[in-house]
Amino acid sequence: MFRENCLRNAILPVTLPEEAHAHLSAAVAAADGKAEFQVDLTAQRITGPHGFMLAFDIAPVKRIALLEGLDDIALTPRSDAAIAAYEAT
Repeated sequence: MFRENCLRNAILPVTLPEEAHAHLSAAVAAADGKAEFQVDLTAQRITGPHGFMLAFDIAPVKRIALLEGLDDIALTPRSDAAIAAYEAT
């Protein structure tokens, strides 16, 4: 529920495996608040100082919605062909 609410409010929730989370936490601690981290939704990765890079997954439709600022209603016309095919059956 939290994840869906984030997505509906244009917030990218990133869920990481424990090992990746530990790697990110270590990079943040090593930066001591003096380095920038970037979240690139297009490339689906987090980058930071000293070559830090961590990929993350997101469902394609959720990624498009965030990148294009679309809500569920705005995404519906993209499914017109599938909806019409379903209704025809």
